[in-house]
Amino acid sequence: MSPVGTVVVAGLAFEARLARATGAKVCHGRGARLRDSLAGAVRGGCAGIISFGIAGGLDPRLPVGTAVVASAVVDGVDARATDGRWTSHLRRILPDAHYGRILGSGEPIADPAAKDVAFRRTGAAIVDMESHLAATAARRLGVPFAVIRVVADPADRAVHQWALEGMRSDGSADALAVLRATARRPSELRNLLALTRDVWIARCALVRACRRLDASFGLLESGESVEASASADAVIGATEVVAVAAMLDASL
Repeated sequence: MSPVGTVVVAGLAFEARLARATGAKVCHGRGARLRDSLAGAVRGGCAGIISFGIAGGLDPRLPVGTAVVASAVVDGVDARATDGRWTSHLRRILPDAHYGRILGSGEPIADPAAKDVAFRRTGAAIVDMESHLAATAARRLGVPFAVIRVVADPADRAVHQWALEGMRSDGSADALAVLRATARRPSELRNLLALTRDVWIARCALVRACRRLDASFGLLESGESVEASASADAVIGATEVVAVAAMLDASL
């Protein structure tokens, strides 16, 4: 079996749809489901692995919607550098992107105080729950690795537990769970709306990035990048707005 091209790793369903609009092969989900999906996606080999989606801000200088191209993924005490050639190409494609470390975390980092501790400890600009898994898979396979992530919740934004209750293992929404949790805490509605707004801004930034990428996600310099299909611009549904606001992926 000949190796496939670039495999895109995402946590949330909407991230996966945006990535697929470029023609890329995508795996997504949370926890064990993501690990299984990634294992299946790279079975038989691949040309490279890229982590793509939204993330939580750790660096207080980065506002919502800031794209980040990773220099390395920090996982505990281990820092795994991204592929230099691929990353340089991504920085040319996305010239306004911040360049810096990303923290891969197995647990949500949702409180501003915890984000500040993580930033001071690691120097990472953002945090997500997928990039360290993608880095591990790439190292195991001996293939290039890269990251494109967009800040969804800034460093000073708290993501409350009720907002984390609405994500299924496949990264899709359980909108009723979030709405029930919000109904029990009506004072938190303002926070939900703020999260929804911020993640919408981040999603729009991902759409813009996808328009500059093709199925290789910048790994294979095979000519001009193709514009993403119309599905990448599809209006997000009300159920998904709640899911995006939940943002478990970014922890966010």
